[in-house]
Amino acid sequence: MSDEEEQERIEEAWTANGIDVPLEIVHSPYRELTRPILRYIDELDSRYQNDIVTVVVPEFVVGSWWGQLLHNQSALFLKGRLLFRKGTVVTSVPYHLE
Repeated sequence: MSDEEEQERIEEAWTANGIDVPLEIVHSPYRELTRPILRYIDELDSRYQNDIVTVVVPEFVVGSWWGQLLHNQSALFLKGRLLFRKGTVVTSVPYHLE
């Protein structure tokens, strides 16, 4: 599946579920996660004065400790980068896998 097809599928699902929040998709070359998200947060933060940015990070919950280590490295790294960023709140949302 190409990036364009995946984006279209996500946008259709967003609309079909009637989510009343604007969807903004941040493209990331080579599926890099942290840098594009940090850039986007900086851009959002620069739009408004005296604001707080909330970042919601989904985290997989699996049945074993080693599976937990394998699945959440990106989330852990992103949370670590955001930890000392002023005006930023990070919320972890567990997603239980069976």
